This record gives sequence, C-alpha cells and structure tokens, in this order.
Amino acid sequence: ESNWSPYGNESDLCIGVSTPAFTNENVTLRPCGVNSSTFWVADLSHAHIGYTPFLNGSDTNFTHPLVLTVVNGPKIGNRLRVVRENLLTHGFVANEQMFKLDFGVRV
Repeated sequence: ESNWSPYGNESDLCIGVSTPAFTNENVTLRPCGVNSSTFWVADLSHAHIGYTPFLNGSDTNFTHPLVLTVVNGPKIGNRLRVVRENLLTHGFVANEQMFKLDFGVRV
C-alpha cells in the first residue's frame, strides 16, 4: 500500500480502485487496509532497468492482470488508471505501465 502523506502527515488514504477492479478505472484515494483494492504488487518478472509494473491486488485475472497505468487525459493531464498489462515484443511492458523502484530514505 502507498499511504498518501501530504507534508509528511499520514492520511490513512491509499491509492486504490473499487472491488472488484475493472479495466480503465481511475485510481483514487481510498481507506488503507480495508481490502485488496489498495494493495499493489511489483511485477518483478517484467522489471527492466530499475522500473517495474505494479499489479492491483483485487484482480483475479492472473494471465492478463490489471496494472497501474499513466493515461494522458483530455483536460487535466496525466491520470493513473488500471488497465490490462500490455506485453510487447520479448516480454517488455509498455512505458506507461512502468514505475521506478526506489529503496531507502532519500535526503
């Protein structure tokens, strides 16, 4: 889970989707720890150069899972949605479904 913490203050709201999640659903802030809709799993089998797709824990489709995706919106700009994992040639994942892995504390 990723707790939204504006100015370092935990809000007990995490990025998530409805249960069950559906394709093209916008990611929104939802109460943390209530169900699997706010749980995200790094798909390390498709990681590449420090980037990985994040699968949503509420999806039951394991062959084509719903993953966090950046979608260019018509008015507001980029938005986060869940769509089916887009595997390209040689098992690479589309750039809009790859997110940076960063470990440790940044100063």
